[in-house]
Amino acid sequence: MAGLNTFRFKESDVADNASGVGFNFNNALIFGRTTNLTTATPDLGGNAGLEYAVLYKFANGGATTVTNFVNGATGQFIVIIGDSTTSIQNNANIVTRSGADIAPFNGKTVSFVRDGSVWRQVN
Repeated sequence: MAGLNTFRFKESDVADNASGVGFNFNNALIFGRTTNLTTATPDLGGNAGLEYAVLYKFANGGATTVTNFVNGATGQFIVIIGDSTTSIQNNANIVTRSGADIAPFNGKTVSFVRDGSVWRQVN
């Protein structure tokens, strides 16, 4: 995707604040809150159009494979903090960089951008 800027965040970039958790980039808070995702098809409709860069966190109690993020907006950028039980399936709705499923990534982040009707992994 030409012209797409990729930002990689490290754990030290995460800062707690009164609004939730955010990433600091050049001293600018990009994310003001975190939304937990707890299903195999998380609904992002509550955030689409409000914020184009949203921080999410998997919070599933058992093994879960995410197959789609529904109700996202074209151009929306999401960052997800993984848990120890949730994986992301590479399919027609979610295209990973490797072309393979993403195994649980506890405490690490992965990001996607919505390109039409498809979520494409950025990092």
